[in-house]
Amino acid sequence: MLDNLLKPENKSQLVSLLKHHAQAIDLDIDALKLKRAATPLEGGVVKVDLVNGELRIGNAHVRKRSFRIANGSVIAIDRVLLP
Repeated sequence: MLDNLLKPENKSQLVSLLKHHAQAIDLDIDALKLKRAATPLEGGVVKVDLVNGELRIGNAHVRKRSFRIANGSVIAIDRVLLP
């Protein structure tokens, strides 16, 4: 899949996939737990749930911590979310 996305003719698909993993607002894990949905840059809505004490975004499990970066936070998940 990655090799195919890296081809020049598939640039728009790669951009869409990356934008599906980013939001325009800064949220850490604690703030995300208070939400029921996330709005990716590419549009649409991704469901946010707390299931048996485990935070999930779409079908991905959120890792235990978020990382602060210069312009926001990175929240690690265990799989790629497809638009």
